[in-house]
Amino acid sequence: MDSVPVHLEKDESKPLISRIIETCRRVYGEEGDLTASKVAGIRELMKGVTKSDLGLNTVSKITEIEYVSVAEEPTFHIAIFLMPKGKRLPLHDHPRMCVLSKVVFGSLTINSYDRLNYDTIDFKAPFPCRPLLTEMEVAGSDPSLTLFPTGGGNLHELEALTDCAILDILAPPYDFDRGRPCNYYRPVPPPSSKHAPVPGGAAAANG
Repeated sequence: MDSVPVHLEKDESKPLISRIIETCRRVYGEEGDLTASKVAGIRELMKGVTKSDLGLNTVSKITEIEYVSVAEEPTFHIAIFLMPKGKRLPLHDHPRMCVLSKVVFGSLTINSYDRLNYDTIDFKAPFPCRPLLTEMEVAGSDPSLTLFPTGGGNLHELEALTDCAILDILAPPYDFDRGRPCNYYRPVPPPSSKHAPVPGGAAAANG
């Protein structure tokens, strides 16, 4: 018995993550500083990201923090962080970088800070900073967060309230040789008072 012919047509649609990557190539390849308006199109695409878009449908229980690379290009990196309930990403920075973060599923809390002075950055000496977000809860239904080289909470720490996944876009990516190392910090009292409450400043905790 002859089989019935099947008719196919070209599928012009692209997976959402492919469209995000293409948009990143265009936006981060442009000259000039990154602004909220420049990354607005990327943020809009990130709103619709689901577990299936990232191949996470089979993820049920997360047992440890995992880093999953999605795309690595000279001007940006896209990655997924998988975090089990109760685990933390310690206070760290994103020097001279713009970062878009979207909780894909689950929820977490964020504490974030900005330096009072970004003109001269010393990664070793303690420095004053101001709290931006304090114990802010973010869930999968919320829009992406945006931080810039000199604002938006360039230093932050995350704690998972449930098992969760975060989609991160870093532009440009971390690069020690180009002055963009990932530094970890701890709160310290301001130098003017031995008994001042923390946080009043931050000190490097990289060893």
